[in-house]
Amino acid sequence: MSEFMLIKGPPGPVWPPEPSTADPESILLRMLGCLRDLDRVDARLPGAYLEMAIHHLREQFGLGGDSSGTD
Repeated sequence: MSEFMLIKGPPGPVWPPEPSTADPESILLRMLGCLRDLDRVDARLPGAYLEMAIHHLREQFGLGGDSSGTD
């Protein structure tokens, strides 16, 4: 085993990050941020799945129309 694998440093960020709130609108805003990041790296298929999840979240909780600016 490599030496770098044996050294334990401080714990890194937890992934996925734990939501700070169970508010659907806050979750939606984080999802939209992730969608923008996926668009920046041209991750089309994951972006399409996330966009579908965003659509269903909006429908389920009545969170309004598409304001993400992505198609």
